Amino acid sequence: MCLKGGLMSNKSRDRIFIFYLYAAALNAILCLIDGLWVSSSQTQISLLSNSLATMGHLLFALSLGTLFISLIYQSKRSNYVLALSLLLLSGPFISTPFIYSIARHVKFFDFITQMNNFNFLMNSGYAFKTYFFIINILQLSIAGLAILFIKHDVTRFYELRDYSISNKRILLNGTFVASVFVCSFVAYIIGPLYLLHAGLGISYDQGNIISVEKTFSRNDVKIVLLPMAHIGDASFYQSIVSDYSSQQAVFLLEGVKDQKGLIIKGDLFYSSLAKTLGMAEQKGQFKFPKKTTIRFVWADVDVSELSQQTIDFINLLSVDKNSDKGIGLEHLGQISQMMAKEETSKIIFSDILNFRNERLLTKLNEELTKSKLIVIPWGAAHMHDIEMQIKKIGFEPTLEVKRILTQVWRGNDRVPASKIQ
Repeated sequence: MCLKGGLMSNKSRDRIFIFYLYAAALNAILCLIDGLWVSSSQTQISLLSNSLATMGHLLFALSLGTLFISLIYQSKRSNYVLALSLLLLSGPFISTPFIYSIARHVKFFDFITQMNNFNFLMNSGYAFKTYFFIINILQLSIAGLAILFIKHDVTRFYELRDYSISNKRILLNGTFVASVFVCSFVAYIIGPLYLLHAGLGISYDQGNIISVEKTFSRNDVKIVLLPMAHIGDASFYQSIVSDYSSQQAVFLLEGVKDQKGLIIKGDLFYSSLAKTLGMAEQKGQFKFPKKTTIRFVWADVDVSELSQQTIDFINLLSVDKNSDKGIGLEHLGQISQMMAKEETSKIIFSDILNFRNERLLTKLNEELTKSKLIVIPWGAAHMHDIEMQIKKIGFEPTLEVKRILTQVWRGNDRVPASKIQ
């Protein structure tokens, strides 16, 4: 049926659509200019990037409104607005696979600290750069064409007709909108899971958090990357001890030391957290028998080598050695303030990840001429960068073993999990 009056006149709807379309077209033009500038000069224009951020929030709000209006009131012009609204609302979700594909080629530290930085995304991944230009050209094309249809109502562009309401069309459009959002949301969820599995060696399966142990080979030398966590099921640590105790291997051990005993004020909070969750702590369960063929090599740094900001951060994560209490609220507030400062957070992450990984790789290179089997049981956050580096020197993946790190839903009644074959 045709609707000439109703809650809103045709002219009012046209004005809303026109304002929205002009804003979208302007945003697309500025985005393209920004993208071309970043691609050619490797820098950003701060005024332009700040303006685009503000416009992005405005367009998001407008897209929600026009999406609702164009779902109910149908015509050729509203169909273009519907398409543009969907494009703008689902764009960030659709881009997730492209953004996370960048993580395969850059250091994990760089990715987690700069993944929202447009300059970083444009210069780190060809896939994202291509996506960005396609999405903005589409936005500009749809907005421009819709403006022509609404502003220039001539026969060759548009057959003049009032907006209409059709239950069948509302159902059809609603189904299409729902499908787009479901697909986008799935992509948005799968992206982080993909990063955890492919980059860090952690995945989720049937109520279990899984550590994916990866073996890399070059000629007759093997390197095993074994993603660890400070707390987990006791069986996780015990299964590793059982599997490797009798093997001729070298373990490159993680663990920041405080050899002078003057810097770290307490123990990290993992012990109290493990008790709260009914889990085991790594240092209590990851113990090999005295009679073992394994050779252990410490491959980490001393606290005295870290920056003062990182030392302060570690102390905030520490609890009194004689107390079972967790981290106090005042410490959590200080941690939040510290990580909110961009430069401070970069220094801390660089120390915790990059600097320690460099020390580990130095020890690894020393052991490559001495050992045929080298096991690296380090925290999962370190695995991505280490894997990238060993692939550069010719090591190829040959085997994966899945181990249950913890059974999530068992709580305090958690039963020790066995190794997945």
